[in-house]
Amino acid sequence: MTPREAAEEMGISVEQLSFYFKMYEKMEFRCWRKHLRIEKAKTIILNNPHLSMSAVGEYVGIPDRGNFRREFYEVCNEWPSKWKEANVNQSK
Repeated sequence: MTPREAAEEMGISVEQLSFYFKMYEKMEFRCWRKHLRIEKAKTIILNNPHLSMSAVGEYVGIPDRGNFRREFYEVCNEWPSKWKEANVNQSK
């Protein structure tokens, strides 16, 4: 979903949406969306450790494997496979 689509869905302007995110979320919409997707990916990885990283990326809306890895690293400072290795074992 783009910022324009989100604003239209909410019945507000893109400028109002932008103001809200900067004021209350302290980040832009696209950054917030990326963080949301990566948090969802982490939940999926923990609950479905058998899934490939490509499948997880596609499920959260980042179908390109390279982009998913890069965005995961930007948010978590760790590659998805390393995060999975460290966290799936801990959650058992």
